[in-house]
Amino acid sequence: MPRATRFQREQINVPGNNTVRLSEPLRVRVAKAIAVEGYTVWSEFCRVALTEKCAAVERELKTCDRDEYVRVYGK
Repeated sequence: MPRATRFQREQINVPGNNTVRLSEPLRVRVAKAIAVEGYTVWSEFCRVALTEKCAAVERELKTCDRDEYVRVYGK
């Protein structure tokens, strides 16, 4: 999926709905990953995965476009 442009990112409104629909193959992969990592709660696995994804996005932006990072995150 292509990345959003700066204008599109400013327009993004992430809904608060925590429902995730997975294809069957992805559901199986997630179930296996949860088991391998020793999680017993779906929400904890998701929290960790989302935290790691956010950190990766922040790190990538900070490395590639410091000015945009400061604009987005204010740091």
